[in-house]
Amino acid sequence: MNTDNDGEQREEDGCEKPQTDGPGCDPKLIDDVQCRMMGIAKEAEYNAPLKDALEKAKTDYELTRKSYRQARQDVQMKVQDLRHAVKQLTERVRCKIEQERVVRNIDRAFGQVVAELAKCQPDPGCCCSAEDCDFDLDITGIPYDELVKRVDKYQQRTDAASKCFTDLVGEPAALQLRVAACKDDVDKVNAALLADEATTDLKMLYAQALVAERGIERVWLGFADVHEFVECLCCALTCWTNGCGAVSRLKGAQAERDCRRKAVDDHCLRLQTNTVDEIVAIYDKHCADERPCEKDKDRHERHEEHEERREEHEEREEPEERERHERREGHEHHGEPDWYERHGGRGR
Repeated sequence: MNTDNDGEQREEDGCEKPQTDGPGCDPKLIDDVQCRMMGIAKEAEYNAPLKDALEKAKTDYELTRKSYRQARQDVQMKVQDLRHAVKQLTERVRCKIEQERVVRNIDRAFGQVVAELAKCQPDPGCCCSAEDCDFDLDITGIPYDELVKRVDKYQQRTDAASKCFTDLVGEPAALQLRVAACKDDVDKVNAALLADEATTDLKMLYAQALVAERGIERVWLGFADVHEFVECLCCALTCWTNGCGAVSRLKGAQAERDCRRKAVDDHCLRLQTNTVDEIVAIYDKHCADERPCEKDKDRHERHEEHEERREEHEEREEPEERERHERREGHEHHGEPDWYERHGGRGR
């Protein structure tokens, strides 16, 4: 099999291979631009409702710092008085219970219930953790499923930080309400002690005193001072803000990938349903309007140049050949040898 001839035949029938050099129209570039635009649009859609919320958060942060300091100062002495009062009341009720076994069992039951409550209620202290505020935006090489999971995880962290900040903003008012509730609990225990002992359930009253004492101990929600509260408030605001930015970026990246995946699916569907049309379209891209490809064009031009040189050569040789032919015919007619033949083709 002559592979050279086969190659020439393929070149004569059409393009040898798709041409990639030079300017061209690549629809994939349009997909890239459109998908990036969709990613940006998704970020803008996510950011739109957050603009006013974050702007308000800046104002709330400044106001809350001041109002918490003032609220804590206002109730500081009340809390100290209540703590002292409830301890005295608890001791008085304990003394009225004659059986030590009853006191011991109530203390034990109280400890068990408090342990169960710890499972239901968050630990006192800051609701914001710096570990949960680390948002990784490097998604190079991560699979699509991992990107989706990261978006969901970061959104949960962001929502938690937002709730934490909102709760802390309401803390100055909530603090005053808790102190008032603690005072009511202490007053109830005190009133029961002043009532008729014959109608008073000392076991119930002792449990009430223990609960009132626990409420006063937790009145600050674990914040030892104003500084700790403000640090927590700052952490929540920063975490919420950074989380919004991270989720926005990742949602944009997810939308861009969704767009690219759809573009690939659409391309595959187009190839499957219009296979012949796609073949012809690609052929037309390289050999449009029956014009030869670059290699065919170069070979065609070289062929034309060769033909022109051959014609010029024939035009120069034609008069000499005609003269020699006429002379040969004349000598043959008289039976004499050609003069050129007698003299070896040399001139006269």
